[in-house]
Amino acid sequence: MPNLIIHLISNTILIYGIYLYYSTNNNLTSNTGTSTSSYGIYLVTSSNNSLTSNTGTSTSNFGIYLVTSLNNILTSNTGTSNSSIGIYLVTSSNNIL
Repeated sequence: MPNLIIHLISNTILIYGIYLYYSTNNNLTSNTGTSTSSYGIYLVTSSNNSLTSNTGTSTSNFGIYLVTSLNNILTSNTGTSNSSIGIYLVTSSNNIL
C-alpha cells in the first residue's frame, strides 16, 4: 500500500487502532489509535513511513509497536499504555525517533 496519507483519524477498536502490514512510504499525521486488547498503532514489516504527532494508546499492550520495520521516522508521537510499554521496537533498525 504505497503512498498512503492518513491524517486526523481517531479510531477506537478492540484489536488495533491503526495497523500497517507490509506497507511503505506512508504519512500518518495527527491520528489517534486506541486499542483495548492489543496495540494502539502497529507496524509490521513496514518501511520508509513517516509518523508525526500521533497518539497510540492501549489498555493491555503497547501504545506504538514496530516489528521488523525499517527506516521509519517517528516525530512528536505519544505512546501510552496502561499495562505495558508506550513505544516499542523489535527487530527494527535505522528508525529515527
